[in-house]
Amino acid sequence: MTEVSENPTQIKQEAKAPKTIVPGGFKRSVCKLVMKLLGKGICYGYKVDSRIKQDVDAIGDDFSVKLTISPIGPTMIFGKKDQKPFSRIGSYDEEATMTISFKGLNSAFKMFTGGMGLAAGYAQHRFTVKGDLYKILAIVRIINIVEGYLFPKAMAKKLMNPIPPKQVNSVRFLCGTLF
Repeated sequence: MTEVSENPTQIKQEAKAPKTIVPGGFKRSVCKLVMKLLGKGICYGYKVDSRIKQDVDAIGDDFSVKLTISPIGPTMIFGKKDQKPFSRIGSYDEEATMTISFKGLNSAFKMFTGGMGLAAGYAQHRFTVKGDLYKILAIVRIINIVEGYLFPKAMAKKLMNPIPPKQVNSVRFLCGTLF
């Protein structure tokens, strides 16, 4: 903003606040996209895959899981409410029944793009969990099944061993997830 003083030759410049640049813009965007696909895949998988339905029903009704990247997000929240699964992008401060929090953007990016599986990430302390461990293990099984559908077979082999058998064609699962 420019102010003109009584003397027209003197112009005062007000200092502007520096723009805050969020680091890792590309990685954050990819992680957010994969989180959206994972959430939609869980909701669609609940309809077509009996194992996902069984695990989600075993956790109970009215639960939510927050999948987040510390310290600045993005955050996805999924769960079941009123006998229906839901998934959405949420805020970092939002409360949930269970939380899976990745310790950094690089760790999350590695796991979401197929560079590392959930089991290896947990063994290397790349994420923390908060909540009932029995229910968290069911969530991990659900995520593994959905990743088996979403990722190509060559990539899924690196992520999990063994690859969960498919009850639905991968192309059908992808189309159902996207549309």
